[in-house]
Amino acid sequence: MTNSVTLKNILVLLKLFYNNTFHGVFNRPFFKHKRNRYGFIFVLVVIYIGYFYLNIIEIEQLGRGLYIMDDAEYLYLSKITMSSFFNVILMISVIIAIFIHRTISLNRNALFFAKTLPFAEKEVIMSYMIFKLSVAIMLFEIIIIIMVPALKLMSTHLFVMLFVFITMHALFIAIFFIMEMIYAVISRTKGIILRNILSFLVDITFIFLLFTHFLTIRFTIDRWVGMQAMTVAQMVSIVFMSSVMIGSLALLLNYTYIVKDDMQLKPQYFKMDIPSFHIILPTTIPAIVRNKNFFYFIGLFLVVSLSAFIQAGRQGMLESLVFIMPLFGFIAITYADATNHVRKVFHLYCIKPIIELSSLVLSTLVLVLPTLWLGFVQGEGFILYVYSINIFIGAVLIGFLFPKSESNVNETIATLLLMIVVIVLSLLVNMKGALYPCLFLLLLMLYVVIKKEYEVAK
Repeated sequence: MTNSVTLKNILVLLKLFYNNTFHGVFNRPFFKHKRNRYGFIFVLVVIYIGYFYLNIIEIEQLGRGLYIMDDAEYLYLSKITMSSFFNVILMISVIIAIFIHRTISLNRNALFFAKTLPFAEKEVIMSYMIFKLSVAIMLFEIIIIIMVPALKLMSTHLFVMLFVFITMHALFIAIFFIMEMIYAVISRTKGIILRNILSFLVDITFIFLLFTHFLTIRFTIDRWVGMQAMTVAQMVSIVFMSSVMIGSLALLLNYTYIVKDDMQLKPQYFKMDIPSFHIILPTTIPAIVRNKNFFYFIGLFLVVSLSAFIQAGRQGMLESLVFIMPLFGFIAITYADATNHVRKVFHLYCIKPIIELSSLVLSTLVLVLPTLWLGFVQGEGFILYVYSINIFIGAVLIGFLFPKSESNVNETIATLLLMIVVIVLSLLVNMKGALYPCLFLLLLMLYVVIKKEYEVAK
């Protein structure tokens, strides 16, 4: 690597990262046909537009009562709403930064070219940071565009609304650079295990602080802001200037003092013996439980459970687990990527798609068994178990469509899509019997995708 840093080299690296990313996103057997690609995109667009339309209707209904208020009351409520708005942006920014750090990583091809070609170390690191920021901004835009109609509740002046929109992005970028600086400090510690532990503790700490802020602190801040003698425009100006200064300082510190090349192929699995426990196929259970995400989720559940137990007791902890435990199915996203090379030789052992599907279904029934117990303890009955199975099978399906090794952002896309699936399934929970045909549909789609994988392997 060289020592000089040029904008041209950074742009070349960014082009490399983007080409590698978008080449791998749809590089799967299921997406070989145009109708499958366009149909998939069409469904996502319809869901997004529908959600955006419903949001506009709700905002319009909320805004009807604003026209009967006097100016003083309107200003007070506008400042409180604006403060709450920026608090939400802050929380979203931290969550996205953590999410991007956990899911974005360069695959073998991109990492090989970045490391072997004569680029300066700082060029590679800054290019990677800009690449992650661009992905984070795209994710932020998807979320924020749904919140934009709420600006009508705070101001009717076009200039103020535009300034708020710019300030939201300045705040987001500042938070992103701060989080990157923290992770960069952690990357300078010696030892992979220590770095992983510190990174996990940072994530858990920020999540805990965010929930505390969301439930208690932000209301105090909102009331205090509402009582200050300033206009909405002045308030937005303060947030904008603070974001620019803090974000610039974080970027400067990271680039000048903290930046370190921590880009490498990181092991995703632990060498852990599973004592002769397999269901039909010996690869299914190990492919899921040996992944680092399995232990990350276990640790997250333990921390959340302990926190809920301390604050609300045993019953409060169980009520929290009703919402959290079904999300354990997210770990199944990595199954397809973990078994990709092994699956290519399945046909040599006369293993058919239906056999792998059967192994997956039975393994799912075993791995989500805790939700069956929890459902009956909390009076939810069998439905919580079926809900968890749907999430797990949905995660496996999405993992097949977007395996991590095929693109730099596939894990991010897969996780986002699974979040959408969870939201849809949550709505179906209240519809009696709706989860059963949904599960049948997911299994049918999974079988079709697995069959496509076998056809390509041959």
